[in-house]
Amino acid sequence: MSHLSSCPSGSKTASLPLVRGSLRRSLGAVALGALLALPAGAAPLDLGNPTPRGVDVEVDQSVRDYTVQGGAYSTPLRGTFTSDGTVATITVPAAVAAAKLQAILGGVFTIEPGTFSDYVIQIDIATHAVLSATASGRIDTVLGAFDVVQQTSSTTVAGFQIANVAGYNLPVFCDTGPMCTLVPGSGYDPATGRLNAVGSISGAVVPFFTPFGDLRLSEVSPVSCATSLFNDQVTNGDVISVELEVRNDLPTDRAVELKVWATLPGTAPVNLVNIGSEGGAILPAGQVLDFPGGSLVNVGANTARGTWTFGCRLVDPATGETLSTDSDATQVVDPTP
Repeated sequence: MSHLSSCPSGSKTASLPLVRGSLRRSLGAVALGALLALPAGAAPLDLGNPTPRGVDVEVDQSVRDYTVQGGAYSTPLRGTFTSDGTVATITVPAAVAAAKLQAILGGVFTIEPGTFSDYVIQIDIATHAVLSATASGRIDTVLGAFDVVQQTSSTTVAGFQIANVAGYNLPVFCDTGPMCTLVPGSGYDPATGRLNAVGSISGAVVPFFTPFGDLRLSEVSPVSCATSLFNDQVTNGDVISVELEVRNDLPTDRAVELKVWATLPGTAPVNLVNIGSEGGAILPAGQVLDFPGGSLVNVGANTARGTWTFGCRLVDPATGETLSTDSDATQVVDPTP
């Protein structure tokens, strides 16, 4: 089964039928798969379980407001978990981390292939403090190529000041001063899986505040669906982009029903896509279906203001039990005067 293309653009008026049509054209031909009954939703990572295993890492990819934690988490990046009983280590492979970084900030720089390290997060198991979240690699920019290093923790004093660098408004790192906006770090929260490791990316023209320590960690669900929006707030001229990932980490094929739904301001939830409702479709063992976040809705003056929510649900086609569910929301607001 091949991956599918991005969702086509919606209209500037963002009518629900056009949103529904865009998703259906992108997903309508998919054959998905089968699975046994599983709990809905992924559990936060259990640091107390020392068993080496896979872990899902979501990165807050919203760059609208660096002070907001968990504004728009990405679809999960698959990493590994190990523990020595004192420190938990989460490792996201270099290629996976580099691809996500490129997707978030690809307009600002290009990553040189093969130069990035693994993304390694270390957490004190007793205190839940984030000891470090580090990565390094080489990037190409309009100002030249640079070897950069991210260094963060949940206790670092870190902040930013927006400055124009080579035509981009970027968060220059700072830790003091009247124009410096400090961003508090936060240790791992076992109830939500969230953490915020703050710090800098150094090695370029100036050090930058890094937004990539804002993470959510969860246990791997054998079969799952995940949605992701690229910003928690949009206005005229922006786009609403929805990414969808469906995966089967089981060693066998499974039958499922996939539902994708939306709630627009002033409406009840509406089904956009329903695949496998007549007996289930087949999701092969080990299959990962990624529907990249194309421009689903172009936000304009006639786009409804308020909360837009998109979600997915995997259902056992025989019993109707929810196997996995996820949803994300964005606010459509008027332009700032």
